[in-house]
Amino acid sequence: MGLINSISLIARKAIGRLLAIVKSFIERAELDGAIVESPKCVNKAIKAMGDADGGRVLFDAYDLRVVTASGSTEARTCTINELNELL
Repeated sequence: MGLINSISLIARKAIGRLLAIVKSFIERAELDGAIVESPKCVNKAIKAMGDADGGRVLFDAYDLRVVTASGSTEARTCTINELNELL
């Protein structure tokens, strides 16, 4: 497979993933009773968020809260991976 074909395949996968995320967001919003006026705006907002590791950010905030309350967390990597799958 040539370089151009590889780049094209990667781009199609990225676009497909983005569209799936947008669709999932809209479905979740509508299930919660919201009205999405513009899927294009949802798409733009999600693209603007970048590729931040949401699971890690979320787990770190949770971990800080638990440790501050004299608790502890475990299975950090596994939990972060699962959170990323949900996000």
